[in-house]
Amino acid sequence: DPEMVDALHAAGLVFIGPPSSAMRRLGDKVQAKRLAEQCGVPLAPWAALDLDDPTTWAPTADEVGYPIMVKAANGGGGRGIRRVTAAVDLARAVRDVVAEATAAFGPGEVFLERCIDDARHVEVQFLVNADGAATTFGVRDCSLQRRHQKVIEETPSPVLTPVEEARLTTATTRLVEAAGYRGVGTAEFLFTPSDRLASFCEVNARLQVEHTVTEMVWGV
Repeated sequence: DPEMVDALHAAGLVFIGPPSSAMRRLGDKVQAKRLAEQCGVPLAPWAALDLDDPTTWAPTADEVGYPIMVKAANGGGGRGIRRVTAAVDLARAVRDVVAEATAAFGPGEVFLERCIDDARHVEVQFLVNADGAATTFGVRDCSLQRRHQKVIEETPSPVLTPVEEARLTTATTRLVEAAGYRGVGTAEFLFTPSDRLASFCEVNARLQVEHTVTEMVWGV
């Protein structure tokens, strides 16, 4: 919560973790994707949605390409996300995402992203020191999920080659250093084994519960 970090700072307290500016830049999925583009991090086709002009929704979706995911920029935990396969279902999905995300997280942007089928869900655990230098601790694979919630985590990923793993960890380093991050966090990607392509999803500006998997393997 970046507002909590600001309040601690105003009270003269030190927060051991990312500054509020990095939380806002990476916690908002739209801002994070824009920064990822600047840093050369791989992305699936995507576009922000103009919620004030529903006439632009269908053309934007056509440009991104079906099937698409409608996502709230401030969503998480499986909320604020819908899969759409045809234009006829787009408007309802957008309104559902807006309503669900607003109730859970407050108002925010909505964006469209090309749906990547048959992909593995992988994530990079990273740590940025007080001088702004990032270190990564391998890649976890969390592809076995139920209702967008992870069921099993393993590391290293059974499908990534060492070169592919290095590409994801290097891309993560560039992204979080550019964001001015400090402390621990997790960058999430989708990886398609059929074409060996990866695309950035989001950064969780916190330590996730599955960090214990990384600790057991890396001893950190």
